[in-house]
Amino acid sequence: MQAYVDFFYITDQRPGPDRGAPSFIHESEDMMQELMRLKNKDKKSFELNKENLERMRDELVKGEYSLRQNDYKEAFKTYTRVANIFEALQDYRTASYFHNRCLEISVEYKYLEGEARAYQGLGKAEENVMNKDMAM
Repeated sequence: MQAYVDFFYITDQRPGPDRGAPSFIHESEDMMQELMRLKNKDKKSFELNKENLERMRDELVKGEYSLRQNDYKEAFKTYTRVANIFEALQDYRTASYFHNRCLEISVEYKYLEGEARAYQGLGKAEENVMNKDMAM
């Protein structure tokens, strides 16, 4: 079930700030100014083609299945791969959603290394939207 919810978040193309995954970060004022400056430049986005959608579906289903089998390390790896896809696209909002998912898994299963990596991913997302204090 969670894989379908995540898939919806990823493919949601509505305009506005409420689209997509719930964000765990908020863009700083500096970032908003930078985005306005770069508005006319090419911005990468997740292409909704068959190959990307099938790959994303497979990753999300694998992550959910791993959690159901109590294979938290595999679930963590899967959600980290998904977060990395969105970091590469500079979609830090969606990346933060999946890093937070990794954090929740790590805390629930007392996976300390995973918790540290999840905080690192969330920190990178904050840093990339110019929230230096939150990143630290």
